[in-house]
Amino acid sequence: MLYRTLFAGAALINAVGAWTPPKEVEEAAKASHWAVLIAGSSGYGNYRHQADVCHAYQIMIKNGIDPDKIITLAVDDVANDDMNPFPGKLFNKPTGDGTPG
Repeated sequence: MLYRTLFAGAALINAVGAWTPPKEVEEAAKASHWAVLIAGSSGYGNYRHQADVCHAYQIMIKNGIDPDKIITLAVDDVANDDMNPFPGKLFNKPTGDGTPG
């Protein structure tokens, strides 16, 4: 049921197209948004899961979501893993040549 509701909502958004709400409505909506980000995997072999959650966090902040309203759950074992060629860093979009994007 939830899936159908989400699908119908996405279809409605597509049908509406590029409509933009008034600025005051948009600001009020941002102020009330909360997010929960979860990377349920651990270990360097699941690097992408943690990198994706970190990227989603950055996108939310960039779009005005209050960082205090973003709950992030992830095992902190990839950024400083011995196999990470860039210790302390995660990259979500590699260039394909082994360097961060």
